[in-house]
Amino acid sequence: MALGWGIVGTGNHVTNWMAPALSRAADTKLAAICSRELPRAQAVAERFGFARAYDSYEQFLRDETVEVVYICTPNALHADQAIRAAKAGKHVLVEKPMALTRTEGEAMIEACEVAGVRLGVGFHLRHHPAQRDAREL
Repeated sequence: MALGWGIVGTGNHVTNWMAPALSRAADTKLAAICSRELPRAQAVAERFGFARAYDSYEQFLRDETVEVVYICTPNALHADQAIRAAKAGKHVLVEKPMALTRTEGEAMIEACEVAGVRLGVGFHLRHHPAQRDAREL
């Protein structure tokens, strides 16, 4: 059964990396995309084949076809959006940094634990040579 992905954000990381990758992934369907600007969400939805586009995060979270929420928005929004997604019963994949403070990060973890959903953090460059060199130093 295909897993329904919803993406929050329509910036370059979404359009250059995540939406193309998810559109090619097995057992994945692009359920919905959400942006502050509906025309932008609609354009990205059309480009990549998302079933629906939203400019309301509340409506997006009510979409029953969205099972996983990928959050790729400004860093200051991550904690609130992740906690709200967890409370809506959605799994969460949030782009780095996870949160701006330890308190926010712990609240995100707790919200996901209470809701019984998974929380992941995208750290796509963790194996980049510069990262390895920094760890060695």
